[in-house]
Amino acid sequence: MSALTIVTKDTYATEVEQASQLVVIDFFSPWCMPCKAMEPVLDEIAAERADQVKIVKVDASAEPDLAAKFGIRGAPTFVALRNGEKVDMLIGAKPKQAMLDWIDSADL
Repeated sequence: MSALTIVTKDTYATEVEQASQLVVIDFFSPWCMPCKAMEPVLDEIAAERADQVKIVKVDASAEPDLAAKFGIRGAPTFVALRNGEKVDMLIGAKPKQAMLDWIDSADL
């Protein structure tokens, strides 16, 4: 089980919109094997880059309104936000270095 915060529609404003740094939302589904494979990668990045990025998770099947808000059509899908505004999206499981490169490019 991942150590990342699970965000719901009730906690979205506090966890995402009010965050002072870049936020990456991992839209996942519990049955999704690529999503499970990404958990340790995201946990590592969250620990290594805690000062740069806040990574949270949204269960797309349990939170369809949040998934629809960002046009999520599959899992895993990652959405980067700054000040509550979407700055980029990445679809599919990626290696750690690809995720780091994407986070760096979104955090300009």
